[in-house]
Amino acid sequence: MVEPFDAGPPVDVVEPFDTGTPVDTGTPEDVPTPIDTGTPVDVPTPTDTGTPTDTGTPTDTGTPVDVPTPVSACAPSAIIDLNAAGTLTGATTRYLGNNSGAAMTTDLNGGCGRPGYAVALRYTPRASAPLLITTNAPGTPNNFDTVVFALSACSAAGARLGCDDDVSVSPRTRASEFTTAAVTAGVPIYIIVSGYTPPTGADWTATGAFELLVTEQSSIPAGGACDPASTSAICVAGTTCVGATGSARCVTDGASGGRCRSSGAACDPGLVCNGSTLSSASRCVTALADGAACDPASTTALCASTSSCVGPAGSTRCVPDGTLGGRCLDTSTPCAAGASCNGDPGLDSSRCVPTIPAGGACDPSGAANRCTAGTSCTSGVCRASYVQVASPAAFIDACAAGGVRLGLTSRDDGYSTAAVTLPFPFRFYGTDYTSVWPSTNGVLTFGLTTQPSLSIRGALPTTPGPALIAAWWDDLVLRASPESDLCVATLGGAPNRRTIITWSNAYRYNHSNSRISVSVSLYEGTTTFEIHFGPLSSTVTTDGPYIDGTNATIGMQGLNGLGATLHSRPVAANTGTRFYPAP
Repeated sequence: MVEPFDAGPPVDVVEPFDTGTPVDTGTPEDVPTPIDTGTPVDVPTPTDTGTPTDTGTPTDTGTPVDVPTPVSACAPSAIIDLNAAGTLTGATTRYLGNNSGAAMTTDLNGGCGRPGYAVALRYTPRASAPLLITTNAPGTPNNFDTVVFALSACSAAGARLGCDDDVSVSPRTRASEFTTAAVTAGVPIYIIVSGYTPPTGADWTATGAFELLVTEQSSIPAGGACDPASTSAICVAGTTCVGATGSARCVTDGASGGRCRSSGAACDPGLVCNGSTLSSASRCVTALADGAACDPASTTALCASTSSCVGPAGSTRCVPDGTLGGRCLDTSTPCAAGASCNGDPGLDSSRCVPTIPAGGACDPSGAANRCTAGTSCTSGVCRASYVQVASPAAFIDACAAGGVRLGLTSRDDGYSTAAVTLPFPFRFYGTDYTSVWPSTNGVLTFGLTTQPSLSIRGALPTTPGPALIAAWWDDLVLRASPESDLCVATLGGAPNRRTIITWSNAYRYNHSNSRISVSVSLYEGTTTFEIHFGPLSSTVTTDGPYIDGTNATIGMQGLNGLGATLHSRPVAANTGTRFYPAP
């Protein structure tokens, strides 16, 4: 048997020419191993795969060439020699600067404002004199809020020589200006110009250009000629330049024609200040004796500080305050015995007028005289319009009784945000009312549809004025809720309900140690009401008049002062008075 022709490798299955490593068995011909098998040809390793030329440390990552690293204002290299850098004209050195590149100040403070981004300038005085230092100059933008101060040394340990935050003069209201005490010639001082940091609003800036003026002021002795407009020659301390330009003289404060002193005696004996002692325009003028003729319009001769110029036109006289015809004293006893104040003792227009007893003829307007407590002027005669008797009921605090805590326009000199609707009509001075409107100042008004407008401490009668009950009419302030509030509560059931309005735990303005609680009770189906005085106290002994009612107005009136009646004072804590119409 012969070997078949296909016993070896078949003719058509010979070892192919590519049985070694086939041409395409390595990397196929159409998928060759690219020459860039490390990094593909079409995605080469970029020439910047190390540290890219633009991603390493930029050429400007150090300190920018145009923005150097700020240094401390007191560094020797940072301090500016004002004498050399400024321009001297007469007694004034002018310097234009900019604190935009200054370091944030943390170690310097002149005692005012919040200084930041400070520039320090060394100034060596040419003479021993006070220095007027200001940035209130055209080169300072109106919106630059500067803080400027002077130190004896450029350090936190330097003695403070003067400081100002806001000059408050338009248009550069936030510029700075102050005058130092006399400095010593040749001894350097350091002037720090900074910005208020952070700015108080978008309209203000703490950095930018500024103009600094430093003026050495020579001193003029008392009696010497002076110029009111001069900033370089000023009157010595304790004197003021008085008069018109060309004839002005330095006049000692407190002397005739001089400025009124702001502390101690405003003027020398025999003189009186013709204005506020805090005003630079006020002057000491001749004081007229009590009883002397006076001119209310005069500014050169006035009644003494304890008297007032009163009387009919052409016959005015100086009358002592607190006496008949005189101005009411702003105290718990505004007038002497036998007299009553015809208005608010805090007003200059109020006068002490005769007190009329029950049954006496009276002036219904209350301008010429006042009826004694417990009576009112009815048809020209002082009569008891309401009878006053001790109340048998106890004080109830409407807040503690679960009453409504009223919304207020303000806790000081405020009102309830809306009138309070009564659950029953209440007849007061012959009129039925269905609403009341309380104020924080201890007054309850009747029948108003719009918020009342009453003084913080009034007098009875108040004409024109609403019908009202003055439970404790004084300048009261309510503490924060819930410690103190104005509340309304209605107790009992119809037809015997009782509506209570309480001023709970208030204090008298400027006397925060005082504590005053008072309630008004209105009784359904009657014309009777009560005022109850609750806890009244203070930890300050001089607060007596503010917690016993003598400084307050307590009473009531009908519409436009009708039948105004005062309650006697002082009052005691945890007592009450019932009021009902006289028969």
